[in-house]
Amino acid sequence: MELLKSVDQMTKAINSIKARGAKLETDIHICGVSVLAHADKHGDTTLCDRLVQAMPNGVRRNALVSWMLAWGSIAKLDTRDDKEAIAAGRLFKKDKSKKFDQASAEGESWTAHKPEPHPLTVFDAQKAVHGVLARIQKLGADETVTVEHMAEALAEARSLVEALETLEAMPKGKVKAGSKKSTSAV
Repeated sequence: MELLKSVDQMTKAINSIKARGAKLETDIHICGVSVLAHADKHGDTTLCDRLVQAMPNGVRRNALVSWMLAWGSIAKLDTRDDKEAIAAGRLFKKDKSKKFDQASAEGESWTAHKPEPHPLTVFDAQKAVHGVLARIQKLGADETVTVEHMAEALAEARSLVEALETLEAMPKGKVKAGSKKSTSAV
């Protein structure tokens, strides 16, 4: 690897990355609307699968998936019922109960879904707790899953509440707490 030596070279590279990134976002958006329209018309979700799988490392796949599920007539495969398709690398299936909303898909960029936290955000407590709760609720509906270490988890949950209360009581300069979505920043 040959490093860039001058500020001008680095600035030119940064500007190029920004422009190519914007172009890639637009290309993904156009392709995303197109594969959703194809899935709606033909019931074939394989192009949706392929688009998500084609996303380069570092590009927000979960944002694309969230956007596709919001506007497309598709659903994620079920880990219990669709094991064979999942093993084949598939992600989606046609959902006849949903309608493809092309106008919304065109009007809202996929990058608006599942926004990334600010780079200086150290920890989003609400998001972490919500993720654990959602997973537990999902597992609770699955009789084939055994939940282990329940007593230890309850003790840790009590400790979590105490830790959050301690953080909340700290001076405002140390912890930034929001009302709906709390984030801690140092």
